[in-house]
Amino acid sequence: MSAFVAQLRMACFWLAVVLPFAHLSLLVSGISSPAETQAFLVLLGLNLGTLVVGHGHRSDRSDD
Repeated sequence: MSAFVAQLRMACFWLAVVLPFAHLSLLVSGISSPAETQAFLVLLGLNLGTLVVGHGHRSDRSDD
């Protein structure tokens, strides 16, 4: 596997860990406008995408 793919998976893995905090801030403040709803759905889609891409991050390590 190339170093670029490994770095991409690592970045997506950690982004998938951090993104739910953005969801929480939207949910706590309340989703009251179409723009906030759209932002929430975009963040949710981005989170799902990063989960899929970053899923294999730990299995790529050869030093374990």
